[in-house]
Amino acid sequence: MIKRLLASVAAFLIVGFSFTGVANAAPDGLTTTISTQAVWWYEGTYDTYSDCRNAGVAWVAVQGAISWTCRERSDLRWDLYILD
Repeated sequence: MIKRLLASVAAFLIVGFSFTGVANAAPDGLTTTISTQAVWWYEGTYDTYSDCRNAGVAWVAVQGAISWTCRERSDLRWDLYILD
């Protein structure tokens, strides 16, 4: 389990930081420099940051997404956005 998690994090870091291109607008003012064809989309709301983070890591590792981010809401829950 630990090896899998570390591999997921490593894949996120490699994929998330190795691309260059034109910046795209992202949720709440986030920007990315991946490519003009990648878009941020809302995946869901989670009760804890851990749940949000784990889902984001899974999207990158299993589904092949480029990156993810968790944004805190005013009700102390977390929205997950996927860059795909």
